[in-house]
Amino acid sequence: FLQRIESKLDDIENTNDIEEENEDLFQEENQPINYELLLEIKESLKNSKYNNNILRIIWKTILTVSNENDDKIVEKLVVALHKFVTSHLIDFPLIEISIQLQKLLNKLYLPTVEESIEIFNEFINHTCFKPLFYRLLLHPGVTEKQIEDFMFPISQLAEQIPNIELVIFFDEVNTSSCLGLFKEMFIDGTLHGINVPKNIFFTAAINPLINLNNDFQVHRRDYIVHELPQSLDNLKVSYGILDSNTLTDYIKQKISRFTVTSTRNTQTQMPLELYVQEMLTQSILQAQEFCEIHLGIIFFLLKLFEDNRN
Repeated sequence: FLQRIESKLDDIENTNDIEEENEDLFQEENQPINYELLLEIKESLKNSKYNNNILRIIWKTILTVSNENDDKIVEKLVVALHKFVTSHLIDFPLIEISIQLQKLLNKLYLPTVEESIEIFNEFINHTCFKPLFYRLLLHPGVTEKQIEDFMFPISQLAEQIPNIELVIFFDEVNTSSCLGLFKEMFIDGTLHGINVPKNIFFTAAINPLINLNNDFQVHRRDYIVHELPQSLDNLKVSYGILDSNTLTDYIKQKISRFTVTSTRNTQTQMPLELYVQEMLTQSILQAQEFCEIHLGIIFFLLKLFEDNRN
């Protein structure tokens, strides 16, 4: 193992390209053990100094060498990795795994060497954390069933991590036709009579209630809002309108997250060029100012971002 890994570590220290690995690496047998290298690897693993690419190379080399020498050792290693990954998923419910890793772990037979290498790679490179903040944009077409479906996995996660608070943000809640359901969740702490986990914190935003006259038709349907139930109305806090500087900063931050596909590589996403970001920011600000002046009410053109959010 040490004979093979030494040259590989030297090769990958300064490169991220690990796809083309030289498996035809042979060293003379019965070479003295390089205890200095062994100690270096041990300390680096202990102190998390290696990146994911190096870890993958180490695991692949361990399995490859073991497979050439002792099938029983390989079996123990494969089983140990499988148990390690599955136990972590149980002990740390915030871990979110890839679909491919889920398929590999669900297989009924003992993983092969190749599958074990893939399990390791999927676990360290494609595992992320589940969010603690959730947002649902509401409109008159959202049904109670859709809200239930939205709440179900969040409630399940909340029950698994009772000491961590999850935040759910309902945007434009007073455009919804399900205000009674929100009253039940916010005030009673239940959803159709079933208790909502205590570690779920609800917050919401509402559109201003504006009485439109019959002469005003532009986008009228988009801005019809309902009066809140009295119990919810008492929870309102008005933060006023964003000042121009704050609004500009917000728009810039949102636009900076936009990406386009590279013309050289269709798999690569790149941010918009700075001059495009600035032009788009000014266009949105000017459009909003036009609507405020000429249409008589505040139009939140930031809704333009809803179809482009990540």
